[in-house]
Amino acid sequence: MSKPVRIAAIDIGSDTVHILIADVSASPDGPLVSRVKQRGDLIELGRQVAMKGQIGKRAAARLEARLTSYLKLARRRSDRVVIGATEALRRASDGPALLERLSSELGEPVRILSVTREAALGLAGAVRRLDPVGSQLLIDSGGASTELTLTDGHVGVASASLPVGAALLGERGPLPRRKHNQSARQSAMRHRLTWQIG
Repeated sequence: MSKPVRIAAIDIGSDTVHILIADVSASPDGPLVSRVKQRGDLIELGRQVAMKGQIGKRAAARLEARLTSYLKLARRRSDRVVIGATEALRRASDGPALLERLSSELGEPVRILSVTREAALGLAGAVRRLDPVGSQLLIDSGGASTELTLTDGHVGVASASLPVGAALLGERGPLPRRKHNQSARQSAMRHRLTWQIG
């Protein structure tokens, strides 16, 4: 086992922005991660993109303020900082320009993760909880996308990303809540999934 490296990972998700500071060391079964500190804040970028197609100035300012705060913490308590963004910034028309500006102003590269990379990182984070043999389906549901990874034991063999997540489904309005109106709930959910998938 190698000597641990303290890494701060900042995840710009479609619902929330998270920071995880952890000691990471190599092992024959993959990285060992020991959490030191974790925080998350709801900023709902996915909802903004679903409504307007872009992040916009106000949401960008909220994101920058959160990232600035997280970076201060990360630089005090870690050896290395990585920042990744997911579906909301993949979809936003102003996403690439915003990430270029944030990278310059924050002094750290902010990268948009491809759907393939996002699924691979989801698998890496969950692999120790999977059975060592047999086919399994790992489902990582976020604010604006859901990554599906089919595994053979601990090895990913296929993955897909669906443009369906809690922030986007919620944007279509509340589901009917009456217990006796189950068919209306199912119909509303089918409509939302159809709207999201196309």
